[in-house]
Amino acid sequence: MEDPTVSNRVYVAKIQDNSYKLVCTYKYLRSLNSLVNETIDQVNNDLQGYKLINTERLTIRLQCESRRLSSQYKKLKGGRNKTKFDTRLIQMELHEQEIEDMTLIPEANSEGLINNGLRVDNSSKSHKQRVLKKLEESSGKAQSYGVIPKKVVCETLDYKLCTIHVDSHDNTPRKCYDDMTSYNRESVKDVLNLCDSFMVSDAAYHELAMRYSDLPRKSHIASCRQELNSAYNIHRSP
Repeated sequence: MEDPTVSNRVYVAKIQDNSYKLVCTYKYLRSLNSLVNETIDQVNNDLQGYKLINTERLTIRLQCESRRLSSQYKKLKGGRNKTKFDTRLIQMELHEQEIEDMTLIPEANSEGLINNGLRVDNSSKSHKQRVLKKLEESSGKAQSYGVIPKKVVCETLDYKLCTIHVDSHDNTPRKCYDDMTSYNRESVKDVLNLCDSFMVSDAAYHELAMRYSDLPRKSHIASCRQELNSAYNIHRSP
């Protein structure tokens, strides 16, 4: 295992089962104690080849460990003890949604979109989003011919279909409901009617929307329902 005291004071170690650990010296982690809302940003500035995702769990973990080590350091006496303390290493496990392996990001060159890392169908959600961004950038060539790509259907090496949706900038489901086109607003109304007809709760729909990115977000459904309710005077029956 690489020693951060020789090169970087912090790095990410990749384990054989494709899991990751954040490794750093006690001294480096103590230095984060003065940072409040910029802990993840500072670590990302010092990392090479990886990027931490600013999640609540990871932020709290770093801050708690930093305060704990700072408190222990103050109780030490003697320069040798403090130096020995600072050179010790700490390892923290990272969840899949808390780390991005920048070495797996596909890079476009003169020959097209080349990926020498993880396959898209086996990659994390954040990795797929980066692939989508590359596809959106390359869709400009298709638009010059008067067409706008909506989705790409591919076949993997094991003969499985993999659909990648490419949303245009004028028809993106990530916009708020008021800024959506009339066509998309009608689509949201259709989904709302189906939810009301089959008595699908907001909690159940939220789980579906999180799993299937094609569905409108829960906030779109709520805004649509509020707009429809404001158009009519609704009175509770006796």
